[in-house]
Amino acid sequence: MSISKIDLSAISSKLQIKESAEVSSTDAVEKGSSIKEAKLSKVEFSDNAKLYMEAIEAVKSSPDIRLDKIAELKAAIVQGNYKVDSAKIAEKMLSSHLLDR
Repeated sequence: MSISKIDLSAISSKLQIKESAEVSSTDAVEKGSSIKEAKLSKVEFSDNAKLYMEAIEAVKSSPDIRLDKIAELKAAIVQGNYKVDSAKIAEKMLSSHLLDR
C-alpha cells in the first residue's frame, strides 16, 4: 500500500486569494475607466473560498509524517502487541479492487 503526498502547491498557486484587491488608477485609465471607479473596484471571496484556503494552509502546516503514530506502532511491534486483522485487510483489498472497475 502506498500513500501519495498531495501536491497543494499546484492548487494554491492557482488560487491566489486575497481579502480584497484594488485596481491601480493607472491600470484603470489605460482601460478607459475613471480613477474614481478604479479606487472602488475590489474582489471579494465567498465564505466557502475562505474556508477552503484555511484548510489548504492547515494541511500545508501539518507534518507529512506522524512521528507519534510511528513510535506507537514500533513499540507495539517490539512488545508483540501489534495484531493484524486479516479480515479487515481482505475486506479493504476487495472493496478497493471493486471500486477500480
